[in-house]
Amino acid sequence: MARITKERLFYFLLALVITACVYWGFFYTYLGPRLGSGEAPNLPTPVHIHGLSFLAWYALLLIQALLVVTGGIKMHRWMGGASIALVIVMVASGLVVLGVRMRAGLDGSEPFWTNFSLAVLSNLVLFTVFFVLAILKRNRPASHRRLIIVAAATGSGAAIFRIFMVLIGPGAFIPPAGILATNLFILAAMIGDKAITGKVHSVYRIGLPVAIVVELALMGLAFTEPGVAFQRAMVSLLEPVLSLY
Repeated sequence: MARITKERLFYFLLALVITACVYWGFFYTYLGPRLGSGEAPNLPTPVHIHGLSFLAWYALLLIQALLVVTGGIKMHRWMGGASIALVIVMVASGLVVLGVRMRAGLDGSEPFWTNFSLAVLSNLVLFTVFFVLAILKRNRPASHRRLIIVAAATGSGAAIFRIFMVLIGPGAFIPPAGILATNLFILAAMIGDKAITGKVHSVYRIGLPVAIVVELALMGLAFTEPGVAFQRAMVSLLEPVLSLY
């Protein structure tokens, strides 16, 4: 029982660190200006929907992790429905926002997105896949909690590279470095897993290399003709909903 308690506490603390980093990163560009620490730019509605659902999901992650620590398993499971709803809103609005940015990158009006739209897409794809797997494994708590941590880690890339931008300064290496740095959360989870249970769960042994490969592959693809063709196809597919932006 003591080991289970220690494991649950570790996952709560890890969820706390990830959530704190997400809020820290987006404080600079979203929360801070709206709380009076800077001039808040006018943003389209899909950006607000994506940002608020994104932040709400991470807040809910922390609440659900706390419920597990305190024994509120029934409430944790009940709140799972809200988590699923937030992810649907978050991913759908994220695709609209990313589609617009990707289109701007393709026409040359926003050079950042010319190079990094697929890198950002890698985080959205990984987050979605790992979250769906976590829901499918919800009756297997050991796999479920680890898949949620991997999803939370891979979804934090946009926040982490904002932290890097402030602490280190702008540079072409900052976005990919920030995105790849999210894997440090998974590595920390693996170390904790080994220390607490004596072994590293297969979710991490498979999830970490998959995350790194997908991130590097999409980063590299952006600078190739197939990568440009893929972006054009994606923008074309999303075109009917991009008018919502």
